[in-house]
Amino acid sequence: MWHRGPNHRRPICCARCRTASRFRRSCSSWPYFRRPATPSLPVPSLVVATSAIRDEGTSYHYLPAADIVTAPAKLAANLYEGLQGLELPVTQGLVWTTDAPYRETAEELTEHAANGSLAVEMQAASLFAFAEARQANVGMVAHVTNAIDHTGEPFDKGSDEHGWHIVQAMCRACIQWLA
Repeated sequence: MWHRGPNHRRPICCARCRTASRFRRSCSSWPYFRRPATPSLPVPSLVVATSAIRDEGTSYHYLPAADIVTAPAKLAANLYEGLQGLELPVTQGLVWTTDAPYRETAEELTEHAANGSLAVEMQAASLFAFAEARQANVGMVAHVTNAIDHTGEPFDKGSDEHGWHIVQAMCRACIQWLA
């Protein structure tokens, strides 16, 4: 899968790793490009999602109603550790999943940031709900590249080489988790 933007073609789907053993385990992780919910989060940076606020519709097809869904903890921890040492700050924690990005209001951003949400994105809750319902392992890394008050270039993901280093670090973390 590729993200296409003006003059950009970058991978956004990474690390479909499988191993055959007594138990088959797989790990999938995605880098997505999102905005911070909290002003203290630097732009650009990486956020390993450990849980997600369910403000979208897809996750409700997999799990009963609840405000938050969590990521597989060990995989999230491996992703967090595996991303250390890159040129970007890396944090981990709660993200706000919404499927209506143009409906985000300043009030909602303030409310979710006050409740601990680090970033706004569109997939984590549905991926984590699917993972829980199907006993799969899914991790999500948000590449935070945009903010309401950000004065730099919006959606600046850096060079292709930099993006490739992020993908490689995620793949190494998943392979380590599978070992």
